[in-house]
Amino acid sequence: MEQLLLRESITLDSSNIENYIHGKRIMITGAAGSIGSELLKQALQYQPAHIVAVDHSESGIAGLKLHFPLSTLSTPVADINDPDHMKRLFSEYKPEIVFHAAACKHVNLLETQLIPAIKNNIFATHVLATLAIEFGVSKFVFISTDKAVNPTSIMGLSKRICELYLQSLKTNTQFIITRFGNVLGSSGSVYPIFLDRIKQNKPLEITHPEVTRYFMTIQESVLLVLEAAAIGKSGQIMIFEMGNPLSIVELANRMITKYQKPGQHIDIVFTGLRPGEKLHEELQYLHEKTVRLYQGKIRIIESEANSQSTIEAGIKKLRKLIKTATIPELNLALKSIL
Repeated sequence: MEQLLLRESITLDSSNIENYIHGKRIMITGAAGSIGSELLKQALQYQPAHIVAVDHSESGIAGLKLHFPLSTLSTPVADINDPDHMKRLFSEYKPEIVFHAAACKHVNLLETQLIPAIKNNIFATHVLATLAIEFGVSKFVFISTDKAVNPTSIMGLSKRICELYLQSLKTNTQFIITRFGNVLGSSGSVYPIFLDRIKQNKPLEITHPEVTRYFMTIQESVLLVLEAAAIGKSGQIMIFEMGNPLSIVELANRMITKYQKPGQHIDIVFTGLRPGEKLHEELQYLHEKTVRLYQGKIRIIESEANSQSTIEAGIKKLRKLIKTATIPELNLALKSIL
């Protein structure tokens, strides 16, 4: 997959990560997902004292137990939006670092699934952040997305609200945000979709001939998350320097060249931009200030924090509205928080 990006893989001196992770108690949410499982795999290399890997998927957790049969790993099945169960886990395992990878992430799907987006992205992040403060977590690393910059989608809106909320918190717990581009090879991403269609000798569907995206590999994305824990400070946003955005048409043509069998002819068809989808993504707002580049690879961004009480009030309103409000009313309430 890395060859398709036509750029050098992003690597860092990992001594910071090793020094920080070694001997720590860690919690990973969404641990059975593409990012969470790779995060677990890489974190284990640095010999933490203990990792509690949380996911709501019973089969996913069973897979983790099978692949990582370690005494230093606990794998509870849990809903991160259940404050009582999560409080029990925080009390039992006392994590020093929380990596919050669990989320609803599929842009097109969430345009018609507003309630899961609000519950799993916003409410669950609020629950976890509250518990992190209560139990004295040292660092809380949140995985966000470039779609949170000037968001046009429900997914982007929900992630941006989480960013604003976490940046507003002034506590001993340090809340750090990482913004991903598209993660090449993660579940539901363009790479496995295109590869499956090539194998079936079906045309590749692209929404628009000019659409572009920033890309990073799963391994790179996890490296960013781990480095954010090691060097990040509260309120900071960290982004990899991913080079120029890649044309999806160009990516499709590279995959056709690489994977089609002799005699195959794979077409590309254009279907039109879908609701919530942008032609081009952005990595940061104009008002956000890049304070430095770390090892020439990580852009560290800071911005003035918003009022915690204002954002808390918006989330509280959402909790009330979600019980009875219509989808348009919820949509309006989401946008009003921004």
